[in-house]
Amino acid sequence: MIAIDSIIKLNTSVVFVSSSAELGLGSPGLLLGANPSGLNEIIEDPVPQQSADGIVLSSMRNQIVVTIGSNRLQFDDRSGEQPAREDFPARVARAAEFIGGSSNQTYSAVGFIFEIEAKPAIDALPSQAMLRYFVKPEVLANTEYEAIGASARLWYSAQGRTYEFRLEPRGNQYNSPDYFAHLNVGNTLRGPAPSPTWLSEGLHQEYEDFKRLLSSLLPS
Repeated sequence: MIAIDSIIKLNTSVVFVSSSAELGLGSPGLLLGANPSGLNEIIEDPVPQQSADGIVLSSMRNQIVVTIGSNRLQFDDRSGEQPAREDFPARVARAAEFIGGSSNQTYSAVGFIFEIEAKPAIDALPSQAMLRYFVKPEVLANTEYEAIGASARLWYSAQGRTYEFRLEPRGNQYNSPDYFAHLNVGNTLRGPAPSPTWLSEGLHQEYEDFKRLLSSLLPS
């Protein structure tokens, strides 16, 4: 159903959740790069902004966006590389350690988020193909309605991790000719922030499993 070789990565994120209700982030000046030996040694030339989600630091040089919220720390890789730019895991690990250390906080969970788009491998709209694969034909049998499209959402678990999977037409529009897929992988943390090696291996393994899931769920 999905042409796996047509996959385009839209975004890869690593999300840390604080073990307390509030992620005490220290002085804004420190986080915004006022300290030259601080975060801006890890995230180069960060451009700070304030948003509803917290402090946002964007680095065009590193192709990374960092969002620092009250109890959530998110790193977005904005490169076109799959699953992420080569130096992304190391910058994420160092920045998470720095921010947690500066606020005397630990993290209770870390998640990987992948978002992709892809072309269909068969001559059918994604909404119609998913209707045939995922929805029983008689779903609206006792109504005056006719089902003409569908999307899918699935939760599953493996080896202590929880997964949230979404598959839908691009833009969640019935007539979209392309697929959009989202996977959120949750990992519980019981120690320090993960190492660059752990993050790198986890990102690559989970991304490859994501593509295998798409291939196995949706045969062409």
